[in-house]
Amino acid sequence: MTGRLWVLGAPDPEMAAIEELLRECGERVEYASPVDAAGYDVRVAPEQAYRQAVCPAALASPHDVVYLVECDVPTRGGASRVVIDHHRPGDPGYGRPPSEFMRASSIGQVIDELCQLVRLPRHWRRLHCSYYCASFAFDRDAGWVVIRDTHDTHVVLVPRHLVLAAAADHCLAAAYRGECLGVVPDELMAWRAQSRAAHQGRAVASLLVDVEAAREAIFRSPALDIDTRTVVRDMRSCPVCDGHGGAIGGDGATEPCHAGPRGPIPELPEAACRDGVAYVAGPFVGPDGRRKYTCSGPAHVIRVFLGGWAAKQGLIDLYGDPERGFAGGYETVPEQAELDAAIERRAEREDAMLGA
Repeated sequence: MTGRLWVLGAPDPEMAAIEELLRECGERVEYASPVDAAGYDVRVAPEQAYRQAVCPAALASPHDVVYLVECDVPTRGGASRVVIDHHRPGDPGYGRPPSEFMRASSIGQVIDELCQLVRLPRHWRRLHCSYYCASFAFDRDAGWVVIRDTHDTHVVLVPRHLVLAAAADHCLAAAYRGECLGVVPDELMAWRAQSRAAHQGRAVASLLVDVEAAREAIFRSPALDIDTRTVVRDMRSCPVCDGHGGAIGGDGATEPCHAGPRGPIPELPEAACRDGVAYVAGPFVGPDGRRKYTCSGPAHVIRVFLGGWAAKQGLIDLYGDPERGFAGGYETVPEQAELDAAIERRAEREDAMLGA
């Protein structure tokens, strides 16, 4: 066995923060790639991360533990598989409310694992105080701390930018509503602007112009007959674009952009979450050719979307988490022949790796 391996899913600002932390701690990091990509340096898109992904390093040699961070790839026999995720039922962070954002977010789960392994960066501040619980706690004087529950309890202060990343990753709209303990909405807004601009390779001022334009577009859009308690904006046929060729899903993940008749609207999810506005948007055409629609809003809106409204619109393969405030569904599925071919290609690659 060769120790630990961390396999990362689709790229976004929070995943970049996870990668930076893992590399700082000296952990081995690899990426999940699409099964039919020409090379393994290609990162998966969100819709490929769980059903059409592979990581050669997870098959090339045996590992004691393989951590699957927002992805699912085949692993070599004998390895323990640890899921780091909050997107699907059964994930450690799925269904957890905003009050538990630190332990529920993917980056929080990574921090907790590193803490238990005693692998957190040495420069993170150690506190001299006593807690009688495991995982995370909020210290009103210092902030969020992570705890290694051993005979000699270690209490380590989580850096501020990672707390903000955890809140944005797990429940952005709730964080903007002030529902995440220790997260100030104005501070979150400033951090989001800086981190998203850096991820997109442009100036903060340019991003903020897009946010304001998206706010105007939201309030110009008609209301959608989906829920009587909340106004839900109809942003369908208004693809959401980050301004650099990537569309944004309801949970903030970056996806390929497909322009529609009304043109792209950069930073729609960011603007909607800041203003507490619910919407349904799409279609987005992903790498597999499927047309997807997303929904963002309070928990009761997501429950209505998942509970019957989306199906009545002809959407299938529904996903989402009411506690996190996002959901989605697809118009169509790929042709069976395409699926069979992708599965066959993956099987051939896995056999070649195991025989190497």
